[in-house]
Amino acid sequence: MLIIGVFLPLVKLPFVGTMNYFQNGQGDGVFVIALGGIALVLTLLNLCKYNIIPALISLAILIYTYSGFEAKMQEAKESFSKQDFGMFQGVADMAMQSISIEYGFAVIALGGIFALISGIVSK
Repeated sequence: MLIIGVFLPLVKLPFVGTMNYFQNGQGDGVFVIALGGIALVLTLLNLCKYNIIPALISLAILIYTYSGFEAKMQEAKESFSKQDFGMFQGVADMAMQSISIEYGFAVIALGGIFALISGIVSK
């Protein structure tokens, strides 16, 4: 789930579409893919107790990304509220309201949680 979630939509932006965590190798998704691969190898080698490490790191990366996204959204909302777009104000407001978090975050979080649970249960 960690690996697959990286390629699913994370954020929906107006005029751009959806963005995933991988972004052609430019995002933090590369690290999450590597951590998912490590967790997969550990599971296949029956070393599930060590899945705690990649799980916690991947969840920390995801939390960091989510908090950064929320901070940038607050910044953008404050900036938009101070600007006057004239007759295009309605379009600007609609664009800001149409930015949303997609299901990719949930899939990656669940993958990290499942890897963490497998590490805890196998001790």
